[in-house]
Amino acid sequence: MRDYIYYITGILIIAGIYTTTSQLMPASYYGSITREGVGAPIGTEITVWIDGTEMTTSRYVSRTKGTYGYYPDPGLIVLPDNPDTSEKDGGGTGDTLVFKINGFGADQTAVWYSGNIDEVNLTCNNCDNPPTLNGSVSPATGYRNTSFTFTVYYSDQDNDAPGWLNVDVSGTPYNITGNFSDATTQSEYKDGKQYSVQVSGISPGTHTSRFSGSDGFVATSSTVIDGPIVYDRSIINLNEGWNLISFPFEPS
Repeated sequence: MRDYIYYITGILIIAGIYTTTSQLMPASYYGSITREGVGAPIGTEITVWIDGTEMTTSRYVSRTKGTYGYYPDPGLIVLPDNPDTSEKDGGGTGDTLVFKINGFGADQTAVWYSGNIDEVNLTCNNCDNPPTLNGSVSPATGYRNTSFTFTVYYSDQDNDAPGWLNVDVSGTPYNITGNFSDATTQSEYKDGKQYSVQVSGISPGTHTSRFSGSDGFVATSSTVIDGPIVYDRSIINLNEGWNLISFPFEPS
């Protein structure tokens, strides 16, 4: 109860700052955030729009999975419109608020009234930004018994963890495993993470590789990269008692 009182008191203090100039108080919103039927991850961005104009002071990035604006997090606050400016920069009585989740329109709207503290549970479907995959292979050349490391750099604008990852080497897929747990910070997957797999026994030849993966909603692939080049080893038998030697050659 005490925490709730502190939360309301904080909103009223903010409201008091604006009352002297506009005679209106900010409105505050909180609730759940659901994308594609599941709770949205930490780092989900909510923006508020009125008549096609974003209220930039209301931009909100969630701090808990599946919710926004619950104590101890600040509410999503929409300030009253400043009558001293020509541009629309806040709410006016009866204004319709359009919410966007990571740039996609939410299914819900709200109506702005001075001093309101409203629960608005936001949902959206077909609102996923696919992840970006960039990959590499090291070393670039080797032999059948060389252990090649395929590394993919995964980043996701929605801060979604990978659902799965793999690399396709000239038609042969290899699974890439790792820690695919939910984000624990607001930018964990937005900033990007690296995953890798080591593969040996690749047949001799000049290969190409492509990385694929999913953020749990949408699958995507990287551009095709060259490599690796795998050389064969030819064995020449010398006179009895001599050691065997080998040399590489590029297959035609």
